[in-house]
Amino acid sequence: AIGSTMDLNEVVELIAQESAKHLDVEQASVLLLEQGEVADPFRTMARKAYSGTADVPFRFGQQLTGWMLKNRRPLIVNDLAADERFRAITTADFPIKSVLSVPLRAKGQMVGLLNAFNKRDAGGFTSEDERLLSIIASQSSQIVENARLYEELQRRSREAEDSETKYRALMEESAEAILLASVADQRILEVNDRASEMTGLPRERLLGRTLQQVLPFEGFDCSSLCSGMGKGDTLQLAMSLPVSKSGERRFYDITATLVSYRSNQLLQVVGQDVTQREHLSEHLKVHAEELELELPEEPILFN
Repeated sequence: AIGSTMDLNEVVELIAQESAKHLDVEQASVLLLEQGEVADPFRTMARKAYSGTADVPFRFGQQLTGWMLKNRRPLIVNDLAADERFRAITTADFPIKSVLSVPLRAKGQMVGLLNAFNKRDAGGFTSEDERLLSIIASQSSQIVENARLYEELQRRSREAEDSETKYRALMEESAEAILLASVADQRILEVNDRASEMTGLPRERLLGRTLQQVLPFEGFDCSSLCSGMGKGDTLQLAMSLPVSKSGERRFYDITATLVSYRSNQLLQVVGQDVTQREHLSEHLKVHAEELELELPEEPILFN
């Protein structure tokens, strides 16, 4: 039953349920070890109660979890109030009389704890209870770890999909032309609509072509320039393209940057239309030349 699902919550709920039932205890719980968490390294994933009360807490004290982290072996305590190691945690708000805890191990590493609280039998937990809970833990540990890894892969996949969706939206909303190309051969992998406007080619004709083919710089060797780029390096160029039937030239500032995307190195090429700036610059240049022609050759002297 535990192996029939890859949902982590369902897996640990089944483990807690079967443990509580077969050991005849008030409650059972599953705690998973959080790597890198120092203050409170265990996260309670599930507990199953058969006592009709919710008083038995999810966590059973850092003294106990600390002992398990240090010793990493089964622990039986049938009278917490009388045990000097854990006496400080037995308060009115912490109604645990007895506890059995065994490690959950996957590939030799402890990945969590399987706990049983308050044995119904007056004699308390026995070595046979420890053996039984250890068997359940042994058969469940790798399933728990597989489910956790599956959950993590699903989360990363969702994040990647969200990231890609956001990136595509940003590409399409951008006022600049954007092309993504392979570093190895500079072949174009993705473009936005502005890139089609810049090059005069539809998206389907841009994909698969090289940057050299669609960005005609004079004397420009894309392969040699790109091969020398490192992560974070930026290559800046300027070009003009005839994009209208009338032969009107459009001017672009081009920036190429090496970026990481899905563990791959790509070239992100951004083209900014600066035609108006170039036209204004040319107009100012002509105006300056006209003013220069209007000035007298000899300076005028004022008394």
